[in-house]
Amino acid sequence: NYFVTLALYPGVVAEIKSVDWGLGSWNVVLLVACFNVFDSAARVLLMYDRFQIKDHYFPIKLAVARLVFFPLMFMCAIPSWGMQNDLMAFVVTAVFAFTNVYAGTLAMIQGPLRVAEPHKVLTGTLMALN
Repeated sequence: NYFVTLALYPGVVAEIKSVDWGLGSWNVVLLVACFNVFDSAARVLLMYDRFQIKDHYFPIKLAVARLVFFPLMFMCAIPSWGMQNDLMAFVVTAVFAFTNVYAGTLAMIQGPLRVAEPHKVLTGTLMALN
């Protein structure tokens, strides 16, 4: 999960140019702001139980599914790949940020719940250090 994020953000995101809206150098600033807004939104939503998917394999599935962001981000950043669209860049960045936090935080929430009672504290501590 974090491999995908660190590989693409902020390096590839910073290379996305504004085509439709003429944002110029503000495009990168707004994409980073978009990332931060949806990053925070996912953290807030996960505070509530009804937004937490209980399937303990879901964070793993989501982390693997996030590999789709490699071609999506490159399509937004490289003109010859054919998807240069400002709206698409912001949508991809928003979903990228949301799924990053959702998969990572959900794994941190569910991790200690999946071990025996005497190991819960140690598991939580080790997950926090990782």
